[in-house]
Amino acid sequence: MKGKMKKTQNQKWKQFKSGITMCSFVLLFTACFFTLDTKAAGAIKIDGYFDDWQGVPKTVITYYSNNTLCKNYAALVRDDAYLYFYVEMNELYNSPIPIDAYYLEVNGKTLPFFLRYPTADKSNIDWGKNVNLSKNGIVKGLGAFTYYPAYCWGDAAVCVSDGKPNDRMEVAMKISEVEKLLGLSQGTISTGAKVTITMPNVGQGGVTLVGTPTGTWVSLALMLLLAVIGFFAWRKRGNAA
Repeated sequence: MKGKMKKTQNQKWKQFKSGITMCSFVLLFTACFFTLDTKAAGAIKIDGYFDDWQGVPKTVITYYSNNTLCKNYAALVRDDAYLYFYVEMNELYNSPIPIDAYYLEVNGKTLPFFLRYPTADKSNIDWGKNVNLSKNGIVKGLGAFTYYPAYCWGDAAVCVSDGKPNDRMEVAMKISEVEKLLGLSQGTISTGAKVTITMPNVGQGGVTLVGTPTGTWVSLALMLLLAVIGFFAWRKRGNAA
């Protein structure tokens, strides 16, 4: 009898350890995913160098979806304070990368924007300073603007180059300013709003915000719930046995 009880206790202990191991694995996997996800946005610097965009999901932007030679790429991620936008032109694109006619849409409201040099106090566009994209190199100190009000609400950099990769640009847009310009409540974007940027000078379609901390925490909660359900189902089956 004692031997049978001891065997049953050992089985329960093994089942308990197996359940804990399963839960730990799920949590560890999700935590790693969350760390990579937030790092993809939080580690981005607007400096004209693009190593920090490696691993960030890219969307194909093109007018010729069946032509693999005409693919441009775009990405859109965020952290708690900024939206980060990236565009990479195909090496066969012979004109300078477009810096006009971008449209940021949040929950159906649209904010057109373009890139120019700001004045020293960032309160306006410095129309006396042209953006020269005719020679290779990094163009820093640019800003994101609407035509009105024409103050700088985001920082940008462009890298002009020939071949592989071709011209690229990156933009950081302050979320609180975006929400103010669109007449949205503060916190709208951080609570799961749909955010998309379209760029008719680059290609059809658009890029939608990915990698938001909100979405990741939802995934974490769901995975944790599944792990707990799985553990108790396993335990119940063990008890029945």
